Amino acid sequence: MHCVWLYSHRLQRVVGQAGAHTLYAFGDLVHTLSVSWDIPPSVIVIEATTILAVCLMSSPACSDLLYEVCEAGICLPAQMSRHKRCQRKRSTKTSAKTRERMKTEIANDEMRRIADRSQNRFLAEGVEAHRPTQLAPHSLLQPFSRELVSQLERTHQEIESLLISIIGKPTYSEVGFILYCADCTELLPRLEQSRLQIDLSITSPPYNIGKAYEKPLALEEYVQWCGTWMQQIYRVTKSTGAFWLNVGYLEVEGQGLCVPIPYLIWNKSPFYLLQEVVWKYGAGVSSKRRLSPRNEKWLFYVKDPLDYTFNLEDIRDPNVKYPNQRKNGKYRCNPLGKNPSDVWEFPKVTTGEHRSSRERTSHPAQFPLPVVERIVSASSHSAALVLDPFAGSCSAGIAAAGLGRIFLGIEISPDYCTMAIERYERFRTEKIDVQRQEKIF
Repeated sequence: MHCVWLYSHRLQRVVGQAGAHTLYAFGDLVHTLSVSWDIPPSVIVIEATTILAVCLMSSPACSDLLYEVCEAGICLPAQMSRHKRCQRKRSTKTSAKTRERMKTEIANDEMRRIADRSQNRFLAEGVEAHRPTQLAPHSLLQPFSRELVSQLERTHQEIESLLISIIGKPTYSEVGFILYCADCTELLPRLEQSRLQIDLSITSPPYNIGKAYEKPLALEEYVQWCGTWMQQIYRVTKSTGAFWLNVGYLEVEGQGLCVPIPYLIWNKSPFYLLQEVVWKYGAGVSSKRRLSPRNEKWLFYVKDPLDYTFNLEDIRDPNVKYPNQRKNGKYRCNPLGKNPSDVWEFPKVTTGEHRSSRERTSHPAQFPLPVVERIVSASSHSAALVLDPFAGSCSAGIAAAGLGRIFLGIEISPDYCTMAIERYERFRTEKIDVQRQEKIF
């Protein structure tokens, strides 16, 4: 017979609140688990919520206990949370008595507005089931035409040769992807001496908020530093080129806590600011004394406001609310979809030991690939040269390479360069595997 030592007094109190039958069910589960796993007699000494998670995942018959524990307020570990999601699919195994008891408890708690369908639209409309993320969106894993492959190889060789003659050998170079481990403020002036012209720049600099990868500067120094590299990017950009800049917030001592960085640096280069795009990401830091921040800004610059690359047809959003609406017998909406507007909703790259996205790296400020995929598609053509002077985890590089562009990245940290190279190699392998599978089927 197995003994279970419950270290958590909180669990004992909660079990007592949930009812004595819950404690008996817990003991039965442990006994059933030991028999089914054929564990030799011993003393199980495990932190309480962990043993609960193991038991609940091991027996489909424990749904009543799961719901009682959830209602009683135990903080679920990640593996139990997964079981809870799976449990929804097996709702037929939950007794009618338990379901009715849960409904009654929620209905009687007038303070829980989040449990009221008339108050919470997610309850009323339902939530899309969680789907595991991929290493990269499927659209970035598609094969290129022979003509584009040939053009990429030729263009890459020309660009690499020119870079070697001006800057030196890159840290890493494969067709469509070039990375230098260097300070961009030192490398960009040397690019100006060449005839190399950038079609599109995408970047997000350090925000000067004390992250591990940055050295905090005085506000005036930070603004001046930003102006320096922004002007350097301008000088190496084609006349029809664009520059997309992602920045967040910082504190201005004595004046503001969450001051948008665009307010400070938007006009620090000759670029023409075409518009601001709001990136809404849904989840983030919570706060009790102010509104929780849930967005960052993208500044969309062009060199010539009358002549610049913009491929609206390539980024139209097919999620149209009334796709069949007509006027004078004709469909009102473009058949490819609507203009995605200047408010974009893309979730951040998820973190956590058990729920991390496959594309997640150790970089603390990683772009989600769909965001940069849209930017690359909108502001460049095939075989165009895309620059990121603060390359980080090289999300811009993967999006550019996946869409048939040539990426030129500059990253000052050797560790991040190593990480980005490994990430790109995984991406290449994934792309080859996907294409092989599609050929088979």
